[in-house]
Amino acid sequence: MPTLLILGASGQIGKEIREQAKSYSFNVLTPTHTKLDITNEEQVKSYFAKHTPHIVINAAGFSKVTSAEEPDNFAHVMGVNGYALEYIASCCSKLDIPLIHISTDLVFDGKTELPYCEKDKPNPVNIYGMSKYLGEKLALKHNKKTIIVRSAWIFGKYSDNFVSNILKIALSTTSNINVLSDWFGSPTPANDLAEVLLNMAKKVLEEPNNKNLYGIFHYSGYPLISHYAFALDIYKEAKKQQVIKNDITITPTTYNISDTSVKMPIFTFLDCFKLTQIYGIVRKHYRLGLSTYLAQFKDKTCLKVR
Repeated sequence: MPTLLILGASGQIGKEIREQAKSYSFNVLTPTHTKLDITNEEQVKSYFAKHTPHIVINAAGFSKVTSAEEPDNFAHVMGVNGYALEYIASCCSKLDIPLIHISTDLVFDGKTELPYCEKDKPNPVNIYGMSKYLGEKLALKHNKKTIIVRSAWIFGKYSDNFVSNILKIALSTTSNINVLSDWFGSPTPANDLAEVLLNMAKKVLEEPNNKNLYGIFHYSGYPLISHYAFALDIYKEAKKQQVIKNDITITPTTYNISDTSVKMPIFTFLDCFKLTQIYGIVRKHYRLGLSTYLAQFKDKTCLKVR
Protein backbone atom coordinates (compact mmCIF):
# COMPACT_ATOMS: atom_id res chain seq x y z
CA MET A 1 0.00 0.00 0.00
CA PRO A 2 1.56 3.35 -1.06
CA THR A 3 2.16 6.01 1.58
CA LEU A 4 0.70 9.47 1.02
CA LEU A 5 2.08 12.35 3.05
CA ILE A 6 -0.45 15.16 3.45
CA LEU A 7 1.11 18.43 4.55
CA GLY A 8 -1.47 20.80 5.99
CA ALA A 9 -3.82 17.94 6.86
CA SER A 10 -5.68 20.06 9.41
CA GLY A 11 -6.68 22.70 6.85
CA GLN A 12 -9.73 22.98 4.62
CA ILE A 13 -8.33 20.95 1.71
CA GLY A 14 -6.11 18.74 3.85
CA LYS A 15 -9.06 17.44 5.86
CA GLU A 16 -10.99 16.66 2.69
CA ILE A 17 -8.01 14.78 1.25
CA ARG A 18 -7.53 12.84 4.47
CA GLU A 19 -11.22 11.94 4.57
CA GLN A 20 -11.32 10.70 0.97
CA ALA A 21 -7.89 9.02 0.94
CA LYS A 22 -9.35 5.98 2.72
CA SER A 23 -11.13 4.92 -0.47
CA TYR A 24 -7.92 5.21 -2.52
CA SER A 25 -6.03 2.58 -0.51
CA PHE A 26 -3.36 4.98 0.70
CA ASN A 27 -1.43 4.64 3.93
CA VAL A 28 -1.77 8.25 5.09
CA LEU A 29 0.69 10.36 7.05
CA THR A 30 -0.75 13.57 8.55
CA PRO A 31 1.87 15.23 10.75
CA THR A 32 0.73 18.22 12.80
CA HIS A 33 2.62 21.50 12.77
CA THR A 34 4.22 20.57 16.09
CA LYS A 35 5.56 17.34 14.58
CA LEU A 36 6.68 18.93 11.31
CA ASP A 37 7.28 22.64 10.78
CA ILE A 38 7.67 22.95 7.00
CA THR A 39 9.56 26.24 7.39
CA ASN A 40 12.28 24.41 9.33
CA GLU A 41 14.65 22.83 6.83
CA GLU A 42 16.20 20.38 9.30
CA GLN A 43 12.80 19.17 10.48
CA VAL A 44 11.70 18.59 6.89
CA LYS A 45 14.86 16.63 6.08
CA SER A 46 14.55 14.55 9.21
CA TYR A 47 10.87 13.71 8.65
CA PHE A 48 11.38 12.67 5.03
CA ALA A 49 14.41 10.56 5.91
CA LYS A 50 12.46 8.75 8.61
CA HIS A 51 9.16 8.17 6.77
CA THR A 52 9.98 8.19 3.02
CA PRO A 53 6.46 8.56 1.57
CA HIS A 54 5.66 7.44 -1.97
CA ILE A 55 3.93 10.73 -2.82
CA VAL A 56 3.32 14.11 -1.17
CA ILE A 57 0.37 16.48 -1.39
CA ASN A 58 1.16 19.89 0.04
CA ALA A 59 -2.05 21.52 1.26
CA ALA A 60 -0.26 23.62 3.88
CA GLY A 61 -0.24 27.36 3.62
CA PHE A 62 -1.14 30.76 4.99
CA SER A 63 -4.49 31.38 3.28
CA LYS A 64 -5.81 34.59 4.86
CA VAL A 65 -5.34 36.99 1.97
CA THR A 66 -6.10 40.15 3.94
CA SER A 67 -3.94 39.21 6.92
CA ALA A 68 -1.06 38.47 4.57
CA GLU A 69 -0.79 42.21 3.90
CA GLU A 70 0.03 42.98 7.53
CA PRO A 71 3.77 43.77 7.88
CA ASP A 72 4.13 41.57 10.96
CA ASN A 73 2.95 38.55 8.95
CA PHE A 74 5.14 39.05 5.88
CA ALA A 75 8.05 36.78 6.86
CA HIS A 76 5.71 34.01 7.99
CA VAL A 77 3.59 34.18 4.84
CA MET A 78 6.62 34.06 2.54
CA GLY A 79 8.11 31.25 4.60
CA VAL A 80 5.06 28.97 4.66
CA ASN A 81 3.78 29.66 1.14
CA GLY A 82 7.14 30.26 -0.49
CA TYR A 83 10.49 29.21 0.93
CA ALA A 84 9.17 26.04 2.57
CA LEU A 85 8.66 24.62 -0.92
CA GLU A 86 12.40 24.61 -1.52
CA TYR A 87 12.87 22.35 1.51
CA ILE A 88 9.95 20.07 0.62
CA ALA A 89 10.78 19.81 -3.08
CA SER A 90 14.48 19.20 -2.43
CA CYS A 91 13.68 16.28 -0.14
CA CYS A 92 11.24 14.90 -2.70
CA SER A 93 13.87 15.17 -5.42
CA LYS A 94 16.53 13.42 -3.34
CA LEU A 95 14.17 10.50 -2.69
CA ASP A 96 12.52 10.54 -6.15
CA ILE A 97 9.09 11.38 -4.71
CA PRO A 98 6.36 13.09 -6.75
CA LEU A 99 5.07 16.30 -5.17
CA ILE A 100 1.60 17.77 -5.71
CA HIS A 101 1.41 21.38 -4.54
CA ILE A 102 -1.82 23.40 -4.29
CA SER A 103 -1.62 26.95 -5.60
CA THR A 104 -4.07 29.68 -6.48
CA ASP A 105 -5.67 31.83 -9.18
CA LEU A 106 -4.31 34.83 -7.28
CA VAL A 107 -0.91 34.42 -8.94
CA PHE A 108 -2.56 36.32 -11.85
CA ASP A 109 -3.33 40.05 -12.03
CA GLY A 110 -6.85 39.69 -13.47
CA LYS A 111 -6.21 42.15 -16.30
CA THR A 112 -7.78 40.03 -19.03
CA GLU A 113 -11.15 38.90 -20.32
CA LEU A 114 -9.92 35.45 -21.37
CA PRO A 115 -9.56 32.33 -19.20
CA TYR A 116 -6.07 31.86 -17.80
CA CYS A 117 -4.21 28.81 -19.08
CA GLU A 118 -1.12 27.25 -17.53
CA LYS A 119 1.27 29.03 -19.93
CA ASP A 120 0.06 32.52 -19.02
CA LYS A 121 2.64 34.48 -17.05
CA PRO A 122 1.73 35.13 -13.41
CA ASN A 123 1.78 38.69 -12.13
CA PRO A 124 0.42 38.71 -8.56
CA VAL A 125 -0.95 41.96 -7.18
CA ASN A 126 -0.90 41.16 -3.46
CA ILE A 127 1.40 39.54 -0.90
CA TYR A 128 -0.55 36.29 -0.77
CA GLY A 129 -0.32 35.87 -4.56
CA MET A 130 3.39 36.73 -4.51
CA SER A 131 4.07 34.14 -1.82
CA LYS A 132 2.18 31.42 -3.70
CA TYR A 133 3.99 32.24 -6.95
CA LEU A 134 7.32 32.00 -5.14
CA GLY A 135 6.29 28.58 -3.84
CA GLU A 136 5.39 27.43 -7.35
CA LYS A 137 8.76 28.47 -8.74
CA LEU A 138 10.75 26.84 -5.95
CA ALA A 139 8.76 23.60 -6.12
CA LEU A 140 9.28 23.32 -9.88
CA LYS A 141 12.95 24.28 -9.65
CA HIS A 142 13.93 21.79 -6.96
CA ASN A 143 11.94 18.71 -7.99
CA LYS A 144 11.39 17.61 -11.59
CA LYS A 145 8.47 15.47 -10.43
CA THR A 146 6.40 18.42 -9.22
CA ILE A 147 2.76 19.07 -10.03
CA ILE A 148 1.28 22.50 -9.37
CA VAL A 149 -2.52 22.58 -9.15
CA ARG A 150 -3.98 26.09 -9.17
CA SER A 151 -7.54 26.45 -7.96
CA ALA A 152 -9.95 29.25 -7.08
CA TRP A 153 -12.82 30.38 -4.85
CA ILE A 154 -12.69 27.24 -2.70
CA PHE A 155 -15.51 26.53 -0.29
CA GLY A 156 -16.06 23.56 2.01
CA LYS A 157 -17.23 22.35 5.38
CA TYR A 158 -13.91 22.66 7.19
CA SER A 159 -13.28 26.39 6.98
CA ASP A 160 -14.85 29.81 6.74
CA ASN A 161 -15.32 30.84 3.12
CA PHE A 162 -17.46 33.03 0.87
CA VAL A 163 -20.45 30.68 1.09
CA SER A 164 -20.44 30.42 4.89
CA ASN A 165 -19.91 34.17 5.20
CA ILE A 166 -22.94 34.92 3.00
CA LEU A 167 -25.02 32.50 5.06
CA LYS A 168 -23.93 34.00 8.38
CA ILE A 169 -24.72 37.51 7.21
CA ALA A 170 -28.07 36.40 5.78
CA LEU A 171 -28.99 34.74 9.07
CA SER A 172 -28.21 37.86 11.04
CA THR A 173 -30.04 40.45 8.95
CA THR A 174 -33.39 41.08 7.28
CA SER A 175 -32.24 43.90 5.08
CA ASN A 176 -29.44 44.11 2.54
CA ILE A 177 -26.10 42.54 1.54
CA ASN A 178 -23.78 44.32 -0.90
CA VAL A 179 -21.75 41.98 -3.11
CA LEU A 180 -19.31 42.74 -5.93
CA SER A 181 -20.77 42.28 -9.40
CA ASP A 182 -17.52 42.97 -11.30
CA TRP A 183 -15.36 40.31 -9.62
CA PHE A 184 -15.34 37.15 -11.74
CA GLY A 185 -14.06 33.63 -11.18
CA SER A 186 -15.20 30.05 -10.69
CA PRO A 187 -16.29 28.54 -7.35
CA THR A 188 -14.69 25.23 -6.38
CA PRO A 189 -16.10 22.79 -3.80
CA ALA A 190 -13.25 21.63 -1.56
CA ASN A 191 -14.33 17.99 -1.76
CA ASP A 192 -14.19 18.13 -5.58
CA LEU A 193 -10.65 19.53 -5.47
CA ALA A 194 -9.59 16.81 -3.00
CA GLU A 195 -10.97 14.14 -5.31
CA VAL A 196 -9.04 15.63 -8.23
CA LEU A 197 -5.79 15.68 -6.25
CA LEU A 198 -6.18 12.07 -5.14
CA ASN A 199 -6.95 10.91 -8.68
CA MET A 200 -3.84 12.72 -9.87
CA ALA A 201 -1.78 11.09 -7.11
CA LYS A 202 -3.07 7.67 -8.08
CA LYS A 203 -2.22 8.14 -11.75
CA VAL A 204 1.25 9.51 -10.99
CA LEU A 205 2.05 6.46 -8.87
CA GLU A 206 0.89 4.24 -11.73
CA GLU A 207 3.05 6.12 -14.25
CA PRO A 208 5.82 7.81 -12.22
CA ASN A 209 8.08 8.35 -15.24
CA ASN A 210 5.41 9.88 -17.48
CA LYS A 211 6.77 13.42 -17.89
CA ASN A 212 3.43 14.69 -19.20
CA LEU A 213 1.91 14.22 -15.74
CA TYR A 214 4.14 16.87 -14.18
CA GLY A 215 4.09 20.64 -14.42
CA ILE A 216 1.31 23.18 -13.89
CA PHE A 217 -2.41 22.35 -14.07
CA HIS A 218 -5.60 24.26 -13.35
CA TYR A 219 -8.73 22.97 -11.66
CA SER A 220 -11.80 24.90 -10.58
CA GLY A 221 -15.53 24.51 -10.83
CA TYR A 222 -17.53 26.08 -13.62
CA PRO A 223 -19.03 28.25 -15.03
CA LEU A 224 -17.54 31.75 -14.91
CA ILE A 225 -19.60 33.78 -12.46
CA SER A 226 -19.46 37.03 -10.50
CA HIS A 227 -19.44 37.17 -6.71
CA TYR A 228 -22.86 38.82 -6.92
CA ALA A 229 -24.35 36.02 -9.04
CA PHE A 230 -22.71 33.45 -6.79
CA ALA A 231 -24.24 35.09 -3.72
CA LEU A 232 -27.67 34.97 -5.37
CA ASP A 233 -27.20 31.24 -6.03
CA ILE A 234 -26.15 30.64 -2.43
CA TYR A 235 -29.17 32.50 -1.10
CA LYS A 236 -31.59 30.80 -3.50
CA GLU A 237 -30.34 27.29 -2.68
CA ALA A 238 -30.20 28.04 1.05
CA LYS A 239 -33.82 29.20 0.96
CA LYS A 240 -34.78 26.10 -1.01
CA GLN A 241 -33.16 23.86 1.59
CA GLN A 242 -34.61 26.00 4.42
CA VAL A 243 -31.20 26.81 5.82
CA ILE A 244 -32.30 30.47 5.58
CA LYS A 245 -35.91 31.47 6.13
CA ASN A 246 -35.75 35.26 6.29
CA ASP A 247 -35.94 37.44 3.17
CA ILE A 248 -33.00 39.67 2.29
CA THR A 249 -31.93 41.79 -0.65
CA ILE A 250 -28.57 41.17 -2.31
CA THR A 251 -27.39 44.33 -4.06
CA PRO A 252 -24.65 44.48 -6.72
CA THR A 253 -21.74 46.81 -6.06
CA THR A 254 -18.42 47.45 -7.80
CA TYR A 255 -14.82 46.92 -6.76
CA ASN A 256 -12.91 49.92 -5.50
CA ILE A 257 -9.37 49.45 -4.23
CA SER A 258 -9.82 52.36 -1.82
CA ASP A 259 -12.57 50.40 -0.06
CA THR A 260 -10.38 47.41 0.75
CA SER A 261 -7.10 46.77 2.56
CA VAL A 262 -5.79 44.42 -0.13
CA LYS A 263 -5.63 44.68 -3.91
CA MET A 264 -7.36 41.80 -5.72
CA PRO A 265 -7.48 40.60 -9.34
CA ILE A 266 -11.09 40.92 -10.50
CA PHE A 267 -11.02 38.29 -13.28
CA THR A 268 -9.36 34.93 -12.64
CA PHE A 269 -11.32 32.32 -14.59
CA LEU A 270 -9.08 29.27 -15.05
CA ASP A 271 -8.83 27.23 -18.26
CA CYS A 272 -8.82 23.57 -17.13
CA PHE A 273 -8.51 21.85 -20.52
CA LYS A 274 -4.94 20.61 -19.90
CA LEU A 275 -6.08 18.61 -16.87
CA THR A 276 -8.78 16.93 -18.95
CA GLN A 277 -6.35 16.29 -21.80
CA ILE A 278 -3.59 14.75 -19.65
CA TYR A 279 -5.48 13.21 -16.73
CA GLY A 280 -8.95 12.75 -18.17
CA ILE A 281 -10.42 14.78 -15.29
CA VAL A 282 -13.48 16.85 -16.17
CA ARG A 283 -14.48 19.84 -14.06
CA LYS A 284 -17.81 19.78 -12.26
CA HIS A 285 -20.49 22.44 -11.97
CA TYR A 286 -20.11 24.18 -8.63
CA ARG A 287 -23.84 23.96 -7.88
CA LEU A 288 -23.54 20.22 -7.23
CA GLY A 289 -21.05 20.86 -4.46
CA LEU A 290 -22.99 23.87 -3.20
CA SER A 291 -26.15 21.83 -2.74
CA THR A 292 -24.27 19.14 -0.81
CA TYR A 293 -22.47 21.73 1.28
CA LEU A 294 -25.67 23.51 2.29
CA ALA A 295 -27.43 20.25 3.14
CA GLN A 296 -25.22 19.86 6.23
CA PHE A 297 -26.83 22.95 7.78
CA LYS A 298 -30.41 21.65 7.72
CA ASP A 299 -32.13 21.75 11.11
CA LYS A 300 -29.30 23.85 12.55
CA THR A 301 -29.88 27.21 14.22
CA CYS A 302 -26.42 28.54 13.44
CA LEU A 303 -23.45 27.83 11.23
CA LYS A 304 -20.48 26.23 12.84
CA VAL A 305 -17.17 25.53 11.12
CA ARG A 306 -15.70 22.18 12.03
